[in-house]
Amino acid sequence: MTSAVIWKQHPARVFRGNQLRYLRDIDGLRALAVLPVLLFHANIPGFSGGFVGVDVFFVISGFLITRIILDELECNKFSIVNFYERRFRRIFPAAFVVLLATSFVCLFLFLPKNLIDFAKSLTSSSLFYSNFYFWKYSGYFESSALLRPLLHTWSLSLEEQFYIFTPIMLLIVFKLFRNKLVYVLMIFFVASLCMSIFMTERGPTANFFLLPTRAWELLFGSIICAFRTPLHISQNVLRLLSYFGILLILTAVLTYSEMMPFPGVTALLPCSGAAFVILASVWSASGTVNGVLSSPLMVWIGKISYPLYLAHWPVIVFFRYTVMRGPNLHEAIFLVLLAFVFAVLIYRYVETPVRTHQILRMRTSLLMSAFCALGVLAISGVVIVAAGGFPHRFPDFKPWTAERGLWREGVCFYENSSAFTQWKSSDCKLTSANNGQKALLWGDSYAAHYSTGIVKNQSSIPFDVFQYTFAGCPPVLNYRSYARPDCFDFNQNVLRVIKENGITTVVMSGRWVDLQSRGLDGLEDTVKALTRAGVTVYVIGQSPVFPADVNIINFNLGRAGQTSDSWYSVVQPEINKRLKAYSGTAFIDPTPYLCDVDAKCAYKHQSSPYYSDDGHFTVAGSNRAVAAYFPLLRK
Repeated sequence: MTSAVIWKQHPARVFRGNQLRYLRDIDGLRALAVLPVLLFHANIPGFSGGFVGVDVFFVISGFLITRIILDELECNKFSIVNFYERRFRRIFPAAFVVLLATSFVCLFLFLPKNLIDFAKSLTSSSLFYSNFYFWKYSGYFESSALLRPLLHTWSLSLEEQFYIFTPIMLLIVFKLFRNKLVYVLMIFFVASLCMSIFMTERGPTANFFLLPTRAWELLFGSIICAFRTPLHISQNVLRLLSYFGILLILTAVLTYSEMMPFPGVTALLPCSGAAFVILASVWSASGTVNGVLSSPLMVWIGKISYPLYLAHWPVIVFFRYTVMRGPNLHEAIFLVLLAFVFAVLIYRYVETPVRTHQILRMRTSLLMSAFCALGVLAISGVVIVAAGGFPHRFPDFKPWTAERGLWREGVCFYENSSAFTQWKSSDCKLTSANNGQKALLWGDSYAAHYSTGIVKNQSSIPFDVFQYTFAGCPPVLNYRSYARPDCFDFNQNVLRVIKENGITTVVMSGRWVDLQSRGLDGLEDTVKALTRAGVTVYVIGQSPVFPADVNIINFNLGRAGQTSDSWYSVVQPEINKRLKAYSGTAFIDPTPYLCDVDAKCAYKHQSSPYYSDDGHFTVAGSNRAVAAYFPLLRK
């Protein structure tokens, strides 16, 4: 036979007898999705783009869910109640066990501040809206995310939200536009994809976490099922399609990094790869790819991929929290193997018995158990927050009262407010040189934390320096943020401030690690615009950011018997190298002044902290930094 002939109305309905044919290679594709995620999170070298495995999962999920629903609709057997029962049997047992076990570990391990943050994420994860929580209070690639054991549940919440709307949407469209189903799905697909591309720069965190900009990835799989035109595709073409699909996925896994804008256009690569492999599988392709994905090992990993995904991230987070650094290669391998052990136990003794009706056989008992169990977890999170994280658990923990200095909140440093329109140079003057040279300190809180040091070193600064800063708003003219809606106007207003006050020099500083997910070309455009206006520009690079609040680092190191005053920054050297390339002018890298060659940075001197949290300077830290490298200092 030279071609695979698709003659049924529903090409995803590949039957064996009266049953849907089990596609072994789709389970193998699950393995190809989960392994890069594990290796990326464990810091295994060479898998910088392993996070795209989640996108592969989305395509698989969209395909499988739509395949089941459309098959039952065509056979007049579809029941929304039965659909959600299967979802509960698949999702609930393993999720509950992991949430419960993670909660117990956090109660014994986490200090109050971290426990409160965990408790909020526990409530949101139990109610399947954690993607909204992490969108509001975190970024997937931020340093704070490294100590959030439930961060990965954002993808589960997003899928559950997709499962809420999809059955109803498919039922309505199937009844009204049965022969146009694929076109309706394509409309939703294109709309979601365009929204994702649009939000890549304007709202990257929302773009990453929320369903409207991620739905196209799941709909990619749905469209494969809904395509109804008879096709005649040769086995050679199908094999090439599967090879190409694997190539696209591996290219993304091996070449992408957390510094690139994602998702959007960049997510098309792994999603298209997954779609091509699924297409080849549905149309009965045979060959090397099919054989590898259908191998016993890949199928076995695919079967345990869900509990493996659930278990691996808390294991890695608890390691990071205990030692306050990322794992080395040997430790990473051990953590991955440990995650496999937990996944096998959950799959064998929790997921399988519930899914196959060995326990909780009745629908009512399943739903009652699920709602009660998840409700208890959600309420537990509320109780922990109300109790302030149970601080009595650590009576020997005495946090520093570290002063960050005078930032002039509401006057020269703004937080999501249009009060910047009332900015006055007389209120925000940090130094007085009275020689006609005027400079502006412009940026976010990582610019504001230099203000105290500038005041303390004003005798060495031959400029009148003014402060113009806004929380979460890096100094880039075209920067837009839905979390900070006034940010764009604030940055645009800097041009007026410069002109009206005769500013001749601008010092820009920010939390640049947050900007890298959008791309840093906006910095280049901003520097050029200021230079054209006749302004001398200095860019201060990313200062150290620690894996946790330095209070926690100091306590954990002391508990482990270590007395070091320095610890590792999570800032990768590449960010300042890229900033230097984009700034195109005088650039100051703080790292050589604040850290040693091993990227260990002093976070205190004796009992005096240099940082008030995980990255902002205290009074002592600001004075130290300004004296060391602030560009306006008299040489």
